[in-house]
Amino acid sequence: MPKKKTDMGKDAGMFEVRAGTGVYSAEALKLAAFVFVDRGIKLSFKKNLAGISVKSPEGERILKEFMNEALNQQCRMDLTEENGKSAKIIITRAMLSALGK
Repeated sequence: MPKKKTDMGKDAGMFEVRAGTGVYSAEALKLAAFVFVDRGIKLSFKKNLAGISVKSPEGERILKEFMNEALNQQCRMDLTEENGKSAKIIITRAMLSALGK
């Protein structure tokens, strides 16, 4: 659950969440941040932890959507890694077949 800073200083309206890079790779988080570039998502990385923050009245909703996108990106990356060799073999055979070989 995103944590909201409630003091009325410079961090008012700031929502933060931390994610382990064992669950979400840095690459997946960066890809998700690119999708959310217009919503003010900020990432920081320290060892095996990623900090994700946003300053917005709708920050909690934005962070939830961001984490969902990060999970989608991670699933895509995992599936590509798992099925990449098979896909390359199928494409190569299809191309050779199209060439008549």
